[in-house]
Amino acid sequence: MRQVLQYLRFERSPQAIKSLDGLRAIAIILVLFRHAIRPFANAGHSTLTFLGYDLLIPMANGWVGVDLFFVLSGFLVTHHLLKRSPREITGLDVREYLIRRFLRIVPAYYAVLFLIVLGWVPGYTVPADGLEQQLFRHLLFLQDYYPSGLMASFWSLGVEEKFYFAIPFLVIPLTRVPTAREQIRRLTLLLALPVGLRLLTYISQPAAAHQYQVCFFTLRSPFHLAVDALLIGTMCGFLVFHADQFPCLRNPRFLKGLFWCGATAGCGLLFSQEILKQIHWFEATLLFPLLAIVGGALLLPLVLQGSMGGGILNSRVLFWFSKLSYSLYLVHMLFVESLWHLACRWDWFDNLTPGGQFLVYLPAYLVVSIGAALLLHYTVEKPFLLLKDRPHSRRVESAIPA
Repeated sequence: MRQVLQYLRFERSPQAIKSLDGLRAIAIILVLFRHAIRPFANAGHSTLTFLGYDLLIPMANGWVGVDLFFVLSGFLVTHHLLKRSPREITGLDVREYLIRRFLRIVPAYYAVLFLIVLGWVPGYTVPADGLEQQLFRHLLFLQDYYPSGLMASFWSLGVEEKFYFAIPFLVIPLTRVPTAREQIRRLTLLLALPVGLRLLTYISQPAAAHQYQVCFFTLRSPFHLAVDALLIGTMCGFLVFHADQFPCLRNPRFLKGLFWCGATAGCGLLFSQEILKQIHWFEATLLFPLLAIVGGALLLPLVLQGSMGGGILNSRVLFWFSKLSYSLYLVHMLFVESLWHLACRWDWFDNLTPGGQFLVYLPAYLVVSIGAALLLHYTVEKPFLLLKDRPHSRRVESAIPA
């Protein structure tokens, strides 16, 4: 019995930075809310208002949680590699790093992927036409370049997996550059590449950007255009590693100001209006790197100085969501439409106002999504995490667990 309870327990590493768990939890909660409002998004009127403010606005903007995930991922994998002395990084270290990334990402993802393809998710169906091609593309993590007919949210996994494979071949050469400032300068130049490519794509196809779906697949989803947030995370990793060479990063007042600037900008973007309701050149080109910079402004002070914001990010609830975040991301979209159609079969639900329907639907959606995520976590994700974290496999060490 003790072993079962130990297996079920979510434990925080003594070396972990609690606030980063909080950021990860906020990211997944934003994504959950973004997709929870799907049945209400095209209503043409406000579903839930308070004092004239549409409470669904920050939920509609919840897609920014993916950008926050990207920044965190870029930082964490870079941090893993930099923790070893550059001269000690070998081909064996890179191989074991890639194996650990594989065990972290692929088993749970493949499990959900095959459940979808086999039609074993109640109420969730995919078009039979081209199913073999869709499966092949998803197995190779190419869904960021091809619209996913299996699950829309899988696009980000295509971006991240390519980044995980490529990042050792960026970080290791950069560690050979003699000065920290030159490393940061080269990263900045590299960061300009996806931003410039996005701008060129927009200039060549300006009309396409004004429709959300077309903008998403043209300017948001492809790896070479979405990598800027991951590179911001990588830059944060280098800044933390060389913090002693940047006086401002040792200044508590600067770090506090940086955090609150990031928090203010993030809340302003999140709560002011639905960001992508109207798409112009700024939203299509510069908005995504701006969001990544906001994420970096939040992350750096939390890593270098610790808790900010009254310790809210350190809460046990956010830690719990952070530990379940990957499984939640994989399964949460499976139930959006099926739960809605199920609820609409009840006359009493159909007679509610849109706001009342949302207040009934949202808790049910969250309960089902969390339940499915727990099942996936304990049956697939956690066994492979335990395998990944076996002491003999830890060649690339980190003070911050991924």
